Amino acid sequence: MRAFIAVEFSPENKRRIHQIQGQLRRYKADVKWVEENNYHLTLSFLGEISREQAEAVISDINSGLKGISPFEIVLSGLGVFPNKRNPRVIWIGITEGQKELNQIYSFLKDILYKRGFEFSKNFSPHVTLGRVRSKNNIENLISSFPNINFSFREYISEIVLMESRLLPRGPIYSQVSSFKLK
Repeated sequence: MRAFIAVEFSPENKRRIHQIQGQLRRYKADVKWVEENNYHLTLSFLGEISREQAEAVISDINSGLKGISPFEIVLSGLGVFPNKRNPRVIWIGITEGQKELNQIYSFLKDILYKRGFEFSKNFSPHVTLGRVRSKNNIENLISSFPNINFSFREYISEIVLMESRLLPRGPIYSQVSSFKLK
């Protein structure tokens, strides 16, 4: 299975994210937009793993995810990766709760590195809204970011192991396991 570990959002916040995306769609930029049901915050992309590897990951996370209490994050602000000259990903930023997200990321990095999973050096928590396909109308879209003001909270009480099935119409995500914060 193709898998990743993430934070999922409440249906209410998925609707809010979708409304922000709707404001951006008006610029008719050449972007492959993420579907409303697929909004999440990736903590670790695992790639293709076997069922046995998934079970080991689940066991490792269950046995080690202690001492991280539920917390809130604040979603606010828009940006692009890697930069405005060469945008590839349009995202919503996280302005509060980064310390806790980094704590979870470090925990995952420590336990999963031992199982052979690789991690990027920089963890930048964000919610992907879309992927840029071409530069068509992208400058207009990016210049609109300061005019789109929003800020909302999400209470994080668990992280999830997700499976991603890639289909011609886009990915379908399904939850494999969830891990409660205590």
